[in-house]
Amino acid sequence: MSDSDGIIHTFQQRRQLEEELDALAATNSQAALQGAVRRLAERYPTALLLAAITRRLGTSNSQLRGGMGQLCTLLPAAETADALRTVAGNRQKSPQERTTAALILQRFLEQPVPPGLLADLAGAEEAPYQSLLEAVAEGKRNRHVLLEYVAQMQEHPVDVAFMVLRLIDRLPPADEAELLRLIAHDARRPVAHAAIERLATAAAAPGGEACLRSLQTLVYSLLPEEAGLVERNLRKLQFSGRRYTP
Repeated sequence: MSDSDGIIHTFQQRRQLEEELDALAATNSQAALQGAVRRLAERYPTALLLAAITRRLGTSNSQLRGGMGQLCTLLPAAETADALRTVAGNRQKSPQERTTAALILQRFLEQPVPPGLLADLAGAEEAPYQSLLEAVAEGKRNRHVLLEYVAQMQEHPVDVAFMVLRLIDRLPPADEAELLRLIAHDARRPVAHAAIERLATAAAAPGGEACLRSLQTLVYSLLPEEAGLVERNLRKLQFSGRRYTP
């Protein structure tokens, strides 16, 4: 093969790889995503894969981020971790790119990230917010993901729970409903009450039907004090014209 033929082959291979990598965002099941990831790992050299992954770390598509994370677990660990640490520590990269690199390191590769590495990112809550977005996206396919997310939150101090609640405030009401319903069962009353109040606020907003439904179900599943708080909020909503109809 001549040098020019080799260059053409490499270019075509890179273009094909990038098309297949982008297609991860359109897979419609976890099995399809895992199958596509395995084919990528088997078909392309590590160097090409890592180059394509690092170019896409700024994506806002949570499914593509998850697919890239799974793909990284199939690549040589040391080489992959080095590539991700390079991005995470590069201040010339965007906060999204650096955050995604750190999340893949921690969640998929189980590699520690130095505490000070992301200290200069714009917004100290960007990394946990991306983690929340991923949980919400995965939870639409598997509701157990949200239950696991909330269970892990309950293992941390109260201030972490309130940070999560602040992050949930940034979600559309339809995406808040199930998370807040689960957090309303937290044994720590200040956390549970804050979740209930947020559900009531979101239920009063446009598009808050799912939150209104979640609030109604809590009447029957909470202890008396929290159930009473739910009922008071439901009455306020009824007076303002927001009534739940099964």
